[in-house]
Amino acid sequence: MRIILSRKGFDSQYGGGPSPILPNGEMFSLPIPHPAGPKTYNDLSSPIGNLGSVLEKLRPKAASPQDRVHLDPDLYPDSLPRHPDWTCCFGQYGAAQQHLANQNVTGGDLFLFFGWFRCVDENLCPLPKQPDLHVIYGWLQVQKVINIGIDIHSVAKQYPAYADHPHLTHPFGANNTLYIAKDRLKTGKQELSIPGAGVFPQINQNRVLTAEGATRSIWNLPKWFAHPTPALSYHLNTDKWAPTPKGWQVKSAPKGQEFVINAQGRNKAANRWLKKLFHDQISG
Repeated sequence: MRIILSRKGFDSQYGGGPSPILPNGEMFSLPIPHPAGPKTYNDLSSPIGNLGSVLEKLRPKAASPQDRVHLDPDLYPDSLPRHPDWTCCFGQYGAAQQHLANQNVTGGDLFLFFGWFRCVDENLCPLPKQPDLHVIYGWLQVQKVINIGIDIHSVAKQYPAYADHPHLTHPFGANNTLYIAKDRLKTGKQELSIPGAGVFPQINQNRVLTAEGATRSIWNLPKWFAHPTPALSYHLNTDKWAPTPKGWQVKSAPKGQEFVINAQGRNKAANRWLKKLFHDQISG
């Protein structure tokens, strides 16, 4: 199984600020604005409220409640009214999709979505001196890969459950692709009692990538990521990794969305790490 650390949600350019972590630990990644998006923030629900209302309080630099939105990855079932056959999904295209294809990402592989987060108060106002964090906020294990290509209308007719997904309402080029989630998450030979895709509702230290006291792009990762050799695409230069008491520290690539871990030969360590990431979901 390949594991993909996939950077998504608000950033300094798209959205213009971090997604919020509330005082009770609740969090939700804000999808980026896009002029061709089929919906607006006002149309979308989330575990922390209507996203239009969230933006009205949060006041990010580069997004407003009336803006059209690129809801992708689409991981929260109650964001919109759904077709009966809908399940969680994620679209990709261009250089990022080419990288996934080059890495042979396919059915059974697991996307772990991460983004930029910062703590706010109960009114979604920024709190002073809070760290900027890269946090894993959602996941999707691939059941099916749909090669959309340029004929979005034919694919939308063939898969009506996803006809209003941004990658089926706007042409994204010849390698436009949609990844459909499995029903249940499987790590190793064990199928877990949690969905094949979803969002983590709460902040959890196991899912924080950013090293304590560091800028958000400095990550602390388990030893198996870099031992005996680095296994994370775009981070294969051993000089980029430094040992720490808890694992390895690395500065994440400033560009790129999809960082693929080939866990071959490291399956046991990878599965132990995944079980820690999902521990509170399994327990629940």
